Amino acid sequence: MKIKASEDSVQKSILVDALRGISILLVMLFHFDMYYHLRTCLMAKSLGLSHIVTLITRNGYFGVTMFFVISGFLITSTSIRRYGCLRTINPLNFYWLRFARMTRCLALLLAILVALHCSSNPYFTLDTKDYSVFAAIFHILVFRFNALLVHFAWNINQWNILWSLSIEETFYICFPLLWIVIRDVRFIAGLCVVIFLAGPFARSHASPMGQIYGYFSCFDQIALGCLTAICFPLTRHWFKSSPFAILVPLGIALLLIGSDCALPPFLHFLRDGVPLLASFGRKSYEIYLFHLVLIQLMWIISADLKFNLKVCSPLWLLVFLCAAYAVAHLIFTFWSEPMNRSIRNMLKRFTTPQKAAGGELAARGIASKGDSILPPTPTRRLSVSLRPQDLSPR
Repeated sequence: MKIKASEDSVQKSILVDALRGISILLVMLFHFDMYYHLRTCLMAKSLGLSHIVTLITRNGYFGVTMFFVISGFLITSTSIRRYGCLRTINPLNFYWLRFARMTRCLALLLAILVALHCSSNPYFTLDTKDYSVFAAIFHILVFRFNALLVHFAWNINQWNILWSLSIEETFYICFPLLWIVIRDVRFIAGLCVVIFLAGPFARSHASPMGQIYGYFSCFDQIALGCLTAICFPLTRHWFKSSPFAILVPLGIALLLIGSDCALPPFLHFLRDGVPLLASFGRKSYEIYLFHLVLIQLMWIISADLKFNLKVCSPLWLLVFLCAAYAVAHLIFTFWSEPMNRSIRNMLKRFTTPQKAAGGELAARGIASKGDSILPPTPTRRLSVSLRPQDLSPR
């Protein structure tokens, strides 16, 4: 029984990572098309696929929407696993783990962006007519860079990508504090519903830039992921046992819940692509931060070589996907994970042993990679899910 539970957890981890892989591929296609206009290449026209290519590439923003939902789901479910239940969440421990997760690649990217800006290459020079490089870095570090975009509009793409970090981390600054103030999971779930319903209202009353980059224009997506993780224990058994659960087409939140479902026989062919997508998903943070720098470098190279883009764009796309994954893998292996272990080991040394089961799991759980859902340690009997008593107020 324990082996079966472990296999289910691993399968769920792979499927969630595959969803992240789909998300990052949508974002990559969107940004690649900004430079190379895949819909106009000869292959797309000759095969009559221009409209389909346009549909896929020009809706890449929804990859970010998927990221927000998945992020909320992962943070909430990982916190349940780490602390036993969300009422016992340790804010300092939570913030330190977020610091370890976020800053390792962000620091490297900012160093590269500043160096490229100082090189005076016009393709990498930040437009400073509205704000300085120092102001941009300051707003990035205090999670206000999205506000600069709302007020001043876009700058160069390699910097613009950092707007989403401001949205996520602002939400997660509030996340553990809410659980300290509101200790009833039902009220938290209700608050997530309110935030989710407020999203369309915020977008309808925001400026065109605010509709995309505003805080409450995006918080609803993260709140939906959090609500999905909170409701997951109440629905997982039905989704496992019902033969009709796979037919429920209610968006990415239900895909996350339905990740425990066994695929029906006629869909087994989909499993072949899952490991590849999951591999992209596990390195999605590194790919997301660095892929625009790579696109810009490839654009300079293709311009110097005078590529016929109508012919070479599909091949160049394949080169881009392989190169982006290779760069992300190198950063993940030789920078992200070593730094991650170092920062988390610092927490382990300075964290006093806790008698609470959730605290003990937090001390053991700091070695987990990123925010992926991993199977619980076999020697622990702590439940990954919310317990029935967690649903009653205290």
